Amino acid sequence: MTNHEANALVIEGVMGLVWSTTYHAATPSYFAQSFRFGDFYFPKAQVYGCLIAIGVLTFLYVLLRFTWLG
Repeated sequence: MTNHEANALVIEGVMGLVWSTTYHAATPSYFAQSFRFGDFYFPKAQVYGCLIAIGVLTFLYVLLRFTWLG
């Protein structure tokens, strides 16, 4: 860890003490749900995230492969 990283951690800790951070969380309805395929369970949140990632990668591939940007 460099000196700059250590300073950043100290400053972040001091800021947390001074401005008293408050923990907030948003739990989506599908967080504790899962898809079942045979003997396997796939958490919905991870499945949705994977599908979004595949969509973004496909979009970027098409954008860079078939346009003047690529």
